[in-house]
Amino acid sequence: MLLEKLEKEYAKYRAEGAYFERVAGDTGSFRYPHLDCYAKNFHFDGSCWILERDIKNTIAGIGINEITLYELLNPNAKKLHLYDFLGYTASPEEKYKAYESIKNDYGANSRRGFWEYETNIKEIDINSIQIREEFAQVKEFMALMPSSKIYLCEFLDNQTLFQFGSTLKGTNITFTDSSKSNYGQEIFHSVYHLAEGIKGFNGDNLNITETWGDVPPLYLKQSLEGRLTRRKRQNTSPHDIKFLDYVYSRAYIGQAFIPKTENPYYHSVYALIEPSVKLLMGTFPEKTTGAKNAKLINAICFDKTEEIKKSFDAEYGISAYEKVYYDFNLFRRLETIDQICAENGINIFSVMQSMFGGSKMVNTILDPKLVAFIWCSKKINQDKELITDLIEDYSNTEIPKGRSIDIESWIGRAKEKFGSKKAEEIQSEYIVNNSKFQNIFNTKEGAK
Repeated sequence: MLLEKLEKEYAKYRAEGAYFERVAGDTGSFRYPHLDCYAKNFHFDGSCWILERDIKNTIAGIGINEITLYELLNPNAKKLHLYDFLGYTASPEEKYKAYESIKNDYGANSRRGFWEYETNIKEIDINSIQIREEFAQVKEFMALMPSSKIYLCEFLDNQTLFQFGSTLKGTNITFTDSSKSNYGQEIFHSVYHLAEGIKGFNGDNLNITETWGDVPPLYLKQSLEGRLTRRKRQNTSPHDIKFLDYVYSRAYIGQAFIPKTENPYYHSVYALIEPSVKLLMGTFPEKTTGAKNAKLINAICFDKTEEIKKSFDAEYGISAYEKVYYDFNLFRRLETIDQICAENGINIFSVMQSMFGGSKMVNTILDPKLVAFIWCSKKINQDKELITDLIEDYSNTEIPKGRSIDIESWIGRAKEKFGSKKAEEIQSEYIVNNSKFQNIFNTKEGAK
């Protein structure tokens, strides 16, 4: 019934002409149509549209129709966006709830003329930021930027970490929360798109046609048909790194712009994605962290993905990279890795040690043993309500306390939030999978 209601509303939007298309790399216009009415405040520098005047009002107005902000600030839409990270499918009820709440938010924002959250706009010269030595390769890419000045709009009173920010491609505008981790991610994101320019590397974006409209109809189309249907690409991506691994790599490389003395927390979804990227970088033959980082940066920024694919395939077999990293269902990747190991006589537990052991690549609130347990238990990792509560609501309550979430504390949270039966289910699954943890972490301790 709810799905039918959404489909009828979608049909109505189409009949009313709510959608239109725009070529992403057309330098004669903005990539984002909701910037059109602010054109007088921008200057085209031959590569990007640079905001120059009436900064505060322009950014506030643009934010009203920026769909990604609704997926960062609206709890119902954010939940579904996290589903996309993990490969979960939203129910009709969840889609309906998200769409209706976004429609309400959009209406309220339009009447006010801005989002209700307090914001702070910073003018930042990216070239003035000291780059950490282990990410020095970023400097080579930064040299391609025709402009280094960006306007970063921080949402100050939002109480939860963004999963990432929103950088408007082909402009010098980015939106973040007030955390240092989100700042680093989006500074690097801005570097990438300033270097790319609105046309894209080698004019790649001229081969992309995007569907646009106001936020409610656009979100509804995306919800019913899938995020990728909004973008029709006639060529291949400038890098062969898929969404999950790309956004994690963006967060990881973004540490280049954060002093080493600071160690901010990242959204807990990155704790779950990290083992996949650890596995990949573990196959790089380079000896130092800086050299390994340079290889990853080159793959993303200089179209050298073939080099990391070769490293992975050399260790795990022909086409192993595609088998593992083309799968958008994060946890299903372990099943593929297990199969590859069986076929090639590789010890799966040594592989799992490289995925779950060692130091964290980015700082998150989740204990590594908890992350490993979630990956190993299909019954647990496919419980989308349980997992999204862990990485969103529960994590955001614990991050200000700086208290790591381990298996024992998670069981306590599950009992409080979902009841004793769910807590017992987690405990039981942990006991079943405990032998795997003994091999991974060389410990026999379990949840009490």
